[in-house]
Formats: sequence, C-alpha cells, structure tokens
Amino acid sequence: MNRLGYPPRLYLYIGAVLGVAVPVVAGALVSLVLAPPDLSTAVGVLLFFGLVLLADMKPVPLDVENERVVSLAFVFVVASQILFGWEYAVLSAVAGVLVSQLVERRPPLRSLFNGAVYGLAAFASALPTFLLGSAGDPDPLRLTLYAFVGGAAYVAVNVVLVCGALAIVQGAPLGALLRDNIRHSGPAFVIMAFLAALAASLWATDPRLLVLLAGPLFTLTLYQRTAHSTKVATRDALTDSLTGLGNHRSYQTRLREALERARE
Repeated sequence: MNRLGYPPRLYLYIGAVLGVAVPVVAGALVSLVLAPPDLSTAVGVLLFFGLVLLADMKPVPLDVENERVVSLAFVFVVASQILFGWEYAVLSAVAGVLVSQLVERRPPLRSLFNGAVYGLAAFASALPTFLLGSAGDPDPLRLTLYAFVGGAAYVAVNVVLVCGALAIVQGAPLGALLRDNIRHSGPAFVIMAFLAALAASLWATDPRLLVLLAGPLFTLTLYQRTAHSTKVATRDALTDSLTGLGNHRSYQTRLREALERARE
C-alpha cells in the first residue's frame, strides 16, 4: 500500500488501461484532422456531445448507497458512433467524463482512468461497423442491430475494466464482481440500447425528430429516481438510525415473509 491506500498493482493496471486508450484517442484526433467534418456533421456531433455531457453530469443511481450509478450518456455515445463514426464517439465519451469529473473535483487519477475506460468502451461500440461497414441508410432494423451489438460491446468493456480495478482495490474475486454489476445494471443497459437505436433512427430520418426522445428519457430517469427514493425510504423505515440494525418493523416484515414462504 502507498500513502493513498491503493495497492501498487492498481497503478500498473491503470497504466495498462491508459496505455491502450491513449493511442485510440490519438487516432481519433488524427482521423478528424485528416478528414474534418462538414458543417451538418459538426453540428450533429456537438449536439450529441452536449447531451453526453448533460447525462454524465446527472447519472442515475441504481442502489440506496449511491455506489452504483448509470449514465444515460451511453445512449448518445452509441448513437453518435452509429451516425457519425467511432472517432466522434470516442472523443465525446472521453471529453464528457473528464469535464463532468473535473466539475465534481474527482481525483485526477480516477478521472483519467474513467476517461480511458469510456473511450475504450466507445471504441468497442464500433464493432458492428468494423465488421459490417457503416449503417448507411436509416433502416430501423439495421440501426437496432448496430445499437444492440455495439451497446453490448460497450457494456462488456466498461464493466470488465471497472470490475478489474475494483477487484484489485477490494481484493474480491473478479467473477463475483462481474455478476453483481451485470445483475444490477444489465436491465438498464438493455433499455438504453433501445433508446440508442431510437435516437439513431430519429436523427437519420429527420434530425428535428430527436426531440421526441425527451419523453422516453425523462420517463426512464423519473422511474429510476422514484424507485431509488422508494428503496431509500424503505431502508430508513426498517432501520434503527442509531445502531444501523433492523427495527421492530423490520422484524415483523421479515417474520411475515418467512411465514408466507413456509406456507408456500
């Protein structure tokens, strides 16, 4: 351990992730310099980046301790990759994370690691494009396929890299951390894959239709935050604030559930 309490292996791990991510980000920058976007593409990229940044600033909690959060930036990064190319998705993902974490005053090392992870995840989301070519025409089925395959690659890279760091810090088995994260965040990412496909389809049909995405995004965010508030309220109602142990109401609730299971 060092004075910050981090295992030395964690620095090696972060260095390895950064060593892979830096060439990817540099390649994206070089690609944009060699082939600058036209005005309409630049406007679209900036709009999607603004949405990425907004989503990163307001992540959605998944548990009562706020230890797990999910960012709706996934929707706009994957859609940006489908519509404009992997270069724009990578740069939007990295810049969005770095700016949001700078505003939140996160530790620099953590910010760099998170930026590298999101950049590599955005690059992985281009897997269907690398294998099958550009999505091309606005065919909803093709765009949906690209969103789900690319989204799955995005999630896989993101979860594996983050869980790898947690396994080193906590000394926990990697497999258990992977299963736990997939169980908690998997359903949310499936929903967001649909929204990414919807965003790409709306933009490809008519960019003005993107405003219709506000309804589903607002509904998803409101539902998740309401569910989170309900879990927090339930925990507080069943827990003694002084000891942190279950109170009499918790005892009655658990007893009732146990009796119902016994009857079944």
